[in-house]
Amino acid sequence: ILSEYYILTAAHCLQQAKKFTVRVGERDTDKEEGNEVAHEVEMIIKHNKFVRETYDFDIAVIKLKTPITFRMNVAPACLPQKDWAESTLMTQKTGIVSGFGKTHEKGRPSTTLKMMEVPYVDRNTCKLSSSFSITQNMFCAGYDSKPEDGCQGDSGGPH
Repeated sequence: ILSEYYILTAAHCLQQAKKFTVRVGERDTDKEEGNEVAHEVEMIIKHNKFVRETYDFDIAVIKLKTPITFRMNVAPACLPQKDWAESTLMTQKTGIVSGFGKTHEKGRPSTTLKMMEVPYVDRNTCKLSSSFSITQNMFCAGYDSKPEDGCQGDSGGPH
């Protein structure tokens, strides 16, 4: 959540959907806990250089038709200034991945919001271990040998 009307996500997440809603305050899709609110989408703005085949510039902004009401567990992300992000955030050893993605490679999506810490991977190691083209607009994270990571359905997630 960027502001009461805008959501930041991954552009590739918006490829197949014709119409969808954004749900805020969701923690368990099997339960109504009273904090969940669905918002209709007014507009999708994908980065104009987004390349679907390579995921380069894989970023988009969603504009909602109605504003989000901020409350406990529903708040905008705190975005850093570029220089602080580069000097402090990008020097950290780990980051957080979260979402309702699959919990096993061939499994079903999680019904509860999951979160885990994963180590950042240096660019050269990432390029050597990936069959994808890793551009300057990307960074890598994940374990080399531990079978834990974000999975399909976590892209564009809350963290």
